Amino acid sequence: MQAKSKSKSGRTFDLPSEQEEAEIKAGIGGDPDTRELTDEEFGQLRPIGRPKAEVMINYGQALA
Repeated sequence: MQAKSKSKSGRTFDLPSEQEEAEIKAGIGGDPDTRELTDEEFGQLRPIGRPKAEVMINYGQALA
């Protein structure tokens, strides 16, 4: 039986099996452009929030 996890919103997700987790970690290790975060780095992550609903553009100024 596959382990499951429930999100705060109530959605249920299947967690990867030990074999799938090993394959995921091998893929991360084999990709030079990514790495697995340490527990300390993971603890420092913060949500950035939602984007503003409207964007105001001042047509008198050049856009960068």
